[in-house]
This record gives sequence, structure tokens and C-alpha cells, in this order.
Amino acid sequence: MKKLLLLLIIPLLFSCNDKKVKKLEEKINNMELEMQSNSWIGTFEGTCPSYNMRKKDGEVFLIYGEPVTMDPSTRRYVIYENNTCSIIFEDYACHNIKYDVTHSNNDFKLTMQPEIGSACGGAPIILIKEGDSFSIYGDKYTALGRPGFKVDKIK
Repeated sequence: MKKLLLLLIIPLLFSCNDKKVKKLEEKINNMELEMQSNSWIGTFEGTCPSYNMRKKDGEVFLIYGEPVTMDPSTRRYVIYENNTCSIIFEDYACHNIKYDVTHSNNDFKLTMQPEIGSACGGAPIILIKEGDSFSIYGDKYTALGRPGFKVDKIK
């Protein structure tokens, strides 16, 4: 992106003084930072693999001695600029979910917090970007047992 912007303004550079050149470079850097800081805005989609539900204590949830297994499901996360998002499952959705985001360089961690008792549950859902890949963080450090999985930014 920076190269494209520089190509557009190179002819201007030869006719500008140093002050104007520095101002243009500063604008380009600010535009790049703004684009990076908004890299979490958009639509992400992926498939959560099958997993066994767990109780609060981490034990596998059993009914008649059999584990309750969640089937794989496609999930879509639509992240808006106003610190709200939508989580769309195959047969239902939750909207107006608040999120917080932290970012450094080109990476970010976005924590969605569905309301307790909603169809999306009350456990946080974490979308992370590391390098060029996006994923939903799994619950390997909590008792819920939900697996992590990769998502693609589709919009």
C-alpha cells in the first residue's frame, strides 16, 4: 500500500520542498497505521470442529453414560466499527455483542462478550490475528472444552 501511495506522489515530491515532503510522508504513515488498526473490521468465517461438551469442573458432560458431542458447525463473525459484532451460526444468530480489542503492529486480539443467558452463551469468544492468519481461540485453559479453529476474512 505504501509503495502505491509513494508512486502516486513521487511526481509531487520533485516540486515540493522538504517540509511538504515530510508532511506527505507523515500522512502516508498515518494512513497505514489507520488501515492496520482497523484490520479487525469485516466478516470472518470458519468451521468449528466436533467436540464433547464439558461441565464447569472440566469433566465431560454425560447423558445416560454417553458424552454430549457437538457437531461441526460453520460460524460467521461480523465485526463492526462501533465496538459491536454479530455471531452467526448455521441456524441462529446473536447481534449487538460488545467487543474489546487490543492490537500491536499488525496483530490483534478481539474479545467478544455475549450476554449470559443469550443463545450465544456468556463465555467470551476470542478472535486473534497472528501474522497472516486469523483464528478463534479455543478453551484449552478453561473447562468448556470448545476447540480453537482457523477462520478466513471473507469481507
